Amino acid sequence: MTRTVWTNEEKTAVFASMIDVFIEQPLTTNRTAMHHAQNVLTKDRRVKITDQRVHTYKARIEEARTTAKARVKNLPKPAPVVAEPVPPPQLRNDTDIGVLFAALVDRLVEQVLDKVEARMRRPEPDYGHVDYDAEYAKRNAEFRRASVDGGWLPESYTKPRPYILVVGLLDSQASMVATQYRKQNVDLLFYTADEAKSRAIPKGCNAAFLMTKFISHAAQDRVRAVVPVVKLVNSGMHSLSQEIDRFLEEGT
Repeated sequence: MTRTVWTNEEKTAVFASMIDVFIEQPLTTNRTAMHHAQNVLTKDRRVKITDQRVHTYKARIEEARTTAKARVKNLPKPAPVVAEPVPPPQLRNDTDIGVLFAALVDRLVEQVLDKVEARMRRPEPDYGHVDYDAEYAKRNAEFRRASVDGGWLPESYTKPRPYILVVGLLDSQASMVATQYRKQNVDLLFYTADEAKSRAIPKGCNAAFLMTKFISHAAQDRVRAVVPVVKLVNSGMHSLSQEIDRFLEEGT
């Protein structure tokens, strides 16, 4: 379906007709006025009047309404006619209140669209380059220092929290080690032997412990290229715990 776009001549005709609509119906909504005003066009050039279209032509609609008010104000006033008093007409709820309510809704829609348009045009703030890793480390250190000074955390929490990679354990073994160190000031990450060949090695690791019986030399080389401290564990779980404890105490 082809979208109908009014020409400049058609727009001029529509908004000229809208002045007459506002003169006859000053309380009508912008949307209703635009709907009636486009009757000056042929049927094939008429379009569906949406809130977006009304918002697009908001300035010209308000101009037509202002022109209509000025013309009504300048009309010659008829001579006063003395007539017998008549009872005031009853308020037609289905007409007068409906028109006022529609006008209120129309005005609220216009205000919302204005705010959305203003926000969309607002330039994005320039925060510049931020090193989020460094900023996080700084904030974390400040929090730990304040927590210790306030008596919330033990003194050991002021030390940097080591990040250790353990490679070559089964899932059940990794679970045992994680449980053993869960209350200590350390973060543990576990890779299987196959994962050490394919997954990216985290750059933030402080140390890596490799169970040499299950890890290829290629996987060891991948870890050494990223982690500054690499320990080879030739025995079982007990030896692994001793190596981790020694690193946590000595840092090497």
